[in-house]
Amino acid sequence: MDGTNFEQLAQEILTQKQHMDQLEAENGELRARIADLRAGRGLTLIISGIHFAVGDNPSPGAYLSETRR
Repeated sequence: MDGTNFEQLAQEILTQKQHMDQLEAENGELRARIADLRAGRGLTLIISGIHFAVGDNPSPGAYLSETRR
């Protein structure tokens, strides 16, 4: 294997590693977004024109138990 072939191969390996790093970073971001969606963060319900944040506020049951103390 001469120097040119080795350099081309080394460059291709470096390119593939950079691409893999980008994909892994994107995968981490997507996993975080999925976790947020599963937890209801960032979701809003609109019922009769009233907006309710899902996941950002405590449940109505938690609110009622606090007000009854």
